Amino acid sequence: MAGEPRYAGFMLHTDDDVALALVPLKAGAMVRIVTPDGARELEVKEDIPLYHKFAMRDLAEGISVIKGGEAIGVTSAPVGCGMHLHIQNLKSMRYGVS
Repeated sequence: MAGEPRYAGFMLHTDDDVALALVPLKAGAMVRIVTPDGARELEVKEDIPLYHKFAMRDLAEGISVIKGGEAIGVTSAPVGCGMHLHIQNLKSMRYGVS
């Protein structure tokens, strides 16, 4: 449709766990994500604010989350594919989590 973005999200590396929302995303929407190896599609499971992270695969509690090829934090709760990844379920490496 005219006026809609070609891609709704962006992954820095093919093996990243997360993508960045390029537009606000609504729960239930099927969106295209640009990746280094081509486009991927996924269903958004909950509203994602502009420029926030969302999971590109199911993530168990207590695992390192990869963005840009590097660990950015550890999940503090399970996060399903297409769900918002933020302070409610991610402990940042920036604050000493290892």
